[in-house]
Amino acid sequence: MEQQIEIIFKWLDETTEIITKQEDVPYLDGLIAASELLFYRELPDDLEPTYEQQLQTKLSQINLSEYTGEMRRKGLQLAILKGMKGQTQQHHYITPDTVGMFIGI
Repeated sequence: MEQQIEIIFKWLDETTEIITKQEDVPYLDGLIAASELLFYRELPDDLEPTYEQQLQTKLSQINLSEYTGEMRRKGLQLAILKGMKGQTQQHHYITPDTVGMFIGI
């Protein structure tokens, strides 16, 4: 199960990095776009051809139906924690309660 969670996390992380570089947005905003892409599997119409090809390639690498809801949740939570770690604001610190909320659920 840990390997499957890692696969989802890596897919989300790599796709988020592609989106953040292309669209010049923060990691958490890119993560939102990557998770929408993963769950809905629809690309916007107005993408540059190379960017669209990158995202299509990423979509072809994962089949969401192979993963349980719990695996999906944990992979997304790990990606959120990574985003919070890299871009915390003064009132958005990662506390033990935050980690417990994501890991303990």
